[in-house]
Amino acid sequence: MKKVLLLLGMLVLSFIIFSNSAAADEKGSRTNPFSAYDENSITLQRYDFDTPKKIKIQLLDLSFGGPVDSIIESENMFNRKPASDEQWSLFKYKITYVSSPKDEELDLSDVIAYYADDFYFDKNFRSVPPIDIATLGDLYDSQNVMNLSIYPGSNTLAYTAALFKKNNQYPYFRIKRANGSYYWFSTDPSYKPKADSSINLSAINLSAKMNGNSPTYTGKSVKPNVSIYAGQKKLKQNVDYKLKFADNIEVGYGKILVEGIGKYKGKKSFTFTIKPQKTTIYSISNNKNKSINVSWDYVFGAKNYKVFYKTGSKMKSLKTTKTSATIKGLTKNKTYKVFIVSYYDSKVYSANSNTKSIKIKK
Repeated sequence: MKKVLLLLGMLVLSFIIFSNSAAADEKGSRTNPFSAYDENSITLQRYDFDTPKKIKIQLLDLSFGGPVDSIIESENMFNRKPASDEQWSLFKYKITYVSSPKDEELDLSDVIAYYADDFYFDKNFRSVPPIDIATLGDLYDSQNVMNLSIYPGSNTLAYTAALFKKNNQYPYFRIKRANGSYYWFSTDPSYKPKADSSINLSAINLSAKMNGNSPTYTGKSVKPNVSIYAGQKKLKQNVDYKLKFADNIEVGYGKILVEGIGKYKGKKSFTFTIKPQKTTIYSISNNKNKSINVSWDYVFGAKNYKVFYKTGSKMKSLKTTKTSATIKGLTKNKTYKVFIVSYYDSKVYSANSNTKSIKIKK
């Protein structure tokens, strides 16, 4: 029994290691942090209801030790004097607010959440809450992260100061990203991130193939069964990518949204068709002068209808936006078969309606 449990434990551990390694080389992940000294582009979205904001962040300088302790003391008389095993760290950032869908103001304290217990981490990725946060005054007050906000298209310098143990000179820090995970940054000036081996969906031959027919309008959201391919390779859903759908209720064109996960990153979208329902012919009758009258049910989302009629192998059609039509120029004593197709446009149309047969008598 112990051997079985040990084996299961090893399998679970192997799965965890494998799962983490799939995205291990993605730059900005915990296993391959950004160098904070590079200008790094990220998308900030702390909560699902927040508007995503594209920003660039760069740590220009990190100073600590005696001179910084003196600066912090001069900034405000109430700033704590470090103990013998403590020191103040002064961070200087450049933050650029690139864009946001709503052009919203950005509070820089939402980017550099230095006051939070889970912002800084040690070399073993254990949370390192600051012992204290400095109140910045004369020299740095106008560029104190806590006091700054900017709008899209602008940038600013920003300062923070935190008190740490001396053995935590170059902490990691993290910033929450759109999918609930984090961007990680190393403040060690000697650190170099590994090359990003992840594959961007927008840079490869990505295709979506429908399994079965295009869905038909139901009045509710429809989610077609699709397979995603990178070239000839079929990707695995929820391993290589995840799917979302949009505009997938009304007749016409829906959207398939593919978002890379694991070793794949980026997003790509495809369209699919939502067909109108087929109609039903409920009346067909002879009219004068070798013609017939045809009536059928209205179809939601259809912009026009084509009435197909044939005798023998000869097929003809007429187009109308109405739900009835008169077919003229027929041959007396010939039997015609009639059916209707509902159209949204030339690429989106229904299955054939029921077929009615009628002999021309007049």
